[in-house]
Formats: sequence, structure tokens, C-alpha cells
Amino acid sequence: MLALLPAAPAAAASQSKPSLFGRALLRELNHVRGQNGLAAVRPDARMDDGARAYSRTMARTRSVTHGRWTGRVAAASRSAQSIGEVLGWLSPDDPRGEAAWLVRSWLGSPYHRPVVLGASFRRVGIGRATGWIGGKSSAIYTVDFASAR
Repeated sequence: MLALLPAAPAAAASQSKPSLFGRALLRELNHVRGQNGLAAVRPDARMDDGARAYSRTMARTRSVTHGRWTGRVAAASRSAQSIGEVLGWLSPDDPRGEAAWLVRSWLGSPYHRPVVLGASFRRVGIGRATGWIGGKSSAIYTVDFASAR
């Protein structure tokens, strides 16, 4: 089961050492961005912290919703000029499988594709937590995007 929720883009980051899933997702994102003539995104430690915290919140509340995403992402990105967010959940798999499935799904969505392929985005925060969604064990994802400062 896969479900995705979009957030359209709104109008010297610290580096982060991503998790195994984070590295796999970063590779997938940058591969498709490169195929579309876009600059790569790089991990931002503060944005990673925010994305991980929000994934844990969704796991705890057993709901997948953006909530007040603009304020949360703006604060983590230090008020970038443009921000975006994509969410998702699916049955846990291996990190590469999860990353590939998510990126393919986001690219196939008219709401998610503009966020993943946002030309102004240069930084990303990646969060993953496990919990129960719809009565099933799930991996829950938050991916926040921001322009350079």
C-alpha cells in the first residue's frame, strides 16, 4: 500500500550524514533531477532533524498529513525563499527498494512531481519512521525541500 500527500512549492547549509535509507533516497532524487537537467540537492542536517521528527510524529499519531508544513519547513530551512514537502508511507522494505518506489510514485503524481523536480531546490531533509497506518506496519516518510539560502 502506498499513499502520498503533496505540498506544492512555496515561495552554506550544514551537511548531514544520512541514514542508509537517506543515502538511497538522495541518490534516487539526484538521479531523476539530473535526468531532468536539474541541480542535485544536498542533505541539510537541520532539515533532516525536522523531517525525522515529523515522521516520528506521524508514526505516533498514526496519521499522514502535512499539518502546518510551511512554518515547520521554513523554520528548519532557515526561511529559504522556496520550500516544498512530499510525504508517503508504504510497507517496510530494503532502503533501496523503498527509495526507488517512492521516487517513481512521486514522479507519477501531478501533485508530487513539481516538488521533487523543483528547479529552485538545492537542499533536502529526509525523515523515515516506522509505525502503524491503517492497521498495518508502515514506514512513514517526510521529505522537505528548500532553495539555497
